[in-house]
Amino acid sequence: MTIAIRKLKNLLFTVFAIISFIVIIIPLLHLVFTIIVNGIQAINLDFFISLPPPPGYPDGGVANAIQGSIILVGLAMLISFPIGFFGGIYLAEYSRGNLSELIRTLVNALSGIPSIVAGIFAYTIIVIKYGFSAIAGAIALSLLSIPYIVRTTEEALKAVSRDIREAGLALGIPRWKVTLYLVVGAAKPRIIAGALLAMARITGEAAPLLFTAFGSRYFTKSIFEPADALPLLIYRFAFSPYSEWHRLAWGAALILILVVLSINLGVKLYMGGGPKIKISKKKLGAITLVVLVSGAAWAIYPKPEVIKLNGAGATFPYPLISLWAKEFHEEYPNITVEYQAIGSGGGIRAILDQTVDFAGSDAPLNPNEYANASRIGTIMHIPEALGGVVIAYNLPGLNGRLKLTGDIIADIYLGNISKWSDPRIKNINPELNLPDRDIIVVKRSDGSGTTYIFTDYLSNVSETWRDYIGKTKIFSFPDKIGNRGLSAPGNPGVAQMILQNPYSLGYIELAYAHQQNMTTALIRNKEGYFVEGNLTTISAAATGAAQALPLPWESWSNITIVNAPGKLAYPISSFTYILVYREQHDFKKYLALKKWLTWILTKGQEYAPELLYPKLPPEIVELGLQAVNSLVYIGASQKQETYYSNSLHGIKIAVYSSFRYDLRQIEMFFY
Repeated sequence: MTIAIRKLKNLLFTVFAIISFIVIIIPLLHLVFTIIVNGIQAINLDFFISLPPPPGYPDGGVANAIQGSIILVGLAMLISFPIGFFGGIYLAEYSRGNLSELIRTLVNALSGIPSIVAGIFAYTIIVIKYGFSAIAGAIALSLLSIPYIVRTTEEALKAVSRDIREAGLALGIPRWKVTLYLVVGAAKPRIIAGALLAMARITGEAAPLLFTAFGSRYFTKSIFEPADALPLLIYRFAFSPYSEWHRLAWGAALILILVVLSINLGVKLYMGGGPKIKISKKKLGAITLVVLVSGAAWAIYPKPEVIKLNGAGATFPYPLISLWAKEFHEEYPNITVEYQAIGSGGGIRAILDQTVDFAGSDAPLNPNEYANASRIGTIMHIPEALGGVVIAYNLPGLNGRLKLTGDIIADIYLGNISKWSDPRIKNINPELNLPDRDIIVVKRSDGSGTTYIFTDYLSNVSETWRDYIGKTKIFSFPDKIGNRGLSAPGNPGVAQMILQNPYSLGYIELAYAHQQNMTTALIRNKEGYFVEGNLTTISAAATGAAQALPLPWESWSNITIVNAPGKLAYPISSFTYILVYREQHDFKKYLALKKWLTWILTKGQEYAPELLYPKLPPEIVELGLQAVNSLVYIGASQKQETYYSNSLHGIKIAVYSSFRYDLRQIEMFFY
């Protein structure tokens, strides 16, 4: 009986283990298979040697991201390996007392921090002072790899027999030589394996690079300028509405997985006694010399001077700005424009921190943000494009186009209307066979300009919404919504959530709805007409708005074109803005900014309709050019003092910007 019970227990455990393995391996295999199937379609010679195309353009590649990943990971390993290697030696061979315990505690703490924290740390210490750069990204990545290298080095050295140490010391060899030549020599395979695994660990990181390397559409020519990387490119392109960018993102994901798998496989072969390539010390020295000489030559080789303008902010205008940057660079080869879509809130934070030359925002600065910016200089709002937020829905079997009003949309999101068959919806859609089903309500989970435009509109048409939620970049569902409410990050996330959930409704930007072939509702405008969101109706909403707009350097906190008058006006329309300081302290960037901003307001508008952005009305263009012409270079000897609160660390930072030397001195004090 006892033997039978044991066999039964063993069988149950074996079955449980097999089932657990299958549960784990099936999603992993599905993920790898999906990436291979989608990624292989992007792989060709052009993929490896060309730069990314602007939206709507075929072909193109990710050569700049591949180059950037090599630079970032290489620099990170150059920084982290010596520190981690000698740190591991100290802990394994020389550690004594409280200091070693403190170091171990710090290493354990570093190994457990989220990667985004490493990026924020590097941003606070380096980027705010010196700007975005490849070296800042490498330092952020090194913070993630150092603890891994320390721990693997320590464990590798501890695994070496003490007989080797004692034999060396007995022969009178100094301890440091015993450690470096005998102990490290014996542990070398494990140390190298640990370093390679640390490299694999950081190769796929995107979060720390968002705050440091920034990204770039071009090849990196210096470690002190922004650089792209495969994870950054995947992050940007996967959230775009353009199929060509999606194709490149899949290809980049495939390359990234192959690189990481190759490193891990190489480690296993190396540690498992597989075939090894033996290189003599002379050959290794020659290879090292060639690499160092090549790197030095690349670093000191005269390069044509290129002025770089860095911008960041709203995701909505990113495709258009990307196209603008390409066309502008072809006309002005000595000026490159980099823009990273980090959200309107991130762009506002960046312009307040003065880490970018301009910012993008779908929402104007609120009074508090405007006041903070005014302490730095004269902040200006320049409308760059028009956009619209549409109400997309997924209603199977509907025999027509859904019509909605602002008050109905507000009550749907407030939870007061929960069924598609609600009488108020039926009254304005008598010809439709509306189902008696719950309305699945979808919204953005992240702070965004899209949500600001949407809530600005609802605040304009619904007193209840204005009093209960108001206009904001992010909001929570009321309790009445219950489990009918779904949230997703970004416009692509909301679009997918709607497509995947029948009987759902949500708000997204026009370009994303168009690219996904989603059905959108007709919205009743101020004149009582039901209109769809398109180039004509969104442009009509801005017609005549110039008369009510303030000067670019005044506060725009109350400016809106939602629910604008006009028979054709689409009611959920908005400007998207460039934020820039009137006073410029770098003469070359001052000239470049004037050219860039003038170009996007004039020639650049011709490219807008092909990406579903209406052209700005002439009156708005003139207002923008007035702002550009007011830009002023105030000289390199000017000094400013900027204060801002770092909410993550609870410290106040006073930044003294000495433009004479283009340096910034940071003084921190707790409050």
